[in-house]
Amino acid sequence: RGQLVETDRSGLVAGYVGQTAPLVTERFDEADEGMLFIDEAYGLTGDQYGEEAVNTLVKEMEDHRDDLVVIVAGYPDPMVAFIAQNPGLASRFRTEIDRGLVRRRPDRAAAVGH
Repeated sequence: RGQLVETDRSGLVAGYVGQTAPLVTERFDEADEGMLFIDEAYGLTGDQYGEEAVNTLVKEMEDHRDDLVVIVAGYPDPMVAFIAQNPGLASRFRTEIDRGLVRRRPDRAAAVGH
């Protein structure tokens, strides 16, 4: 409880349809009252396994919105496709940090984090 759990596609997607949702739920259970960090989250786009993972991600984020922080990371352009693949996904994130903005406008770096 209260710990950081780091994962990527390999920790969220199973080899067969129907086995992915339980993996996603397991990652959420591991991160209970802590933080789930999904690196290269855009890796969940483009196939039915990733779609199943994202659909489950949306449900779990809603179910745990008051007791878990979810951070997704990746390159900007592929992340746009990741967020766009499920209509409910964007609304689950309260804050977006664009590292490119911080590099281009260091005077706004403090504002980005608030």
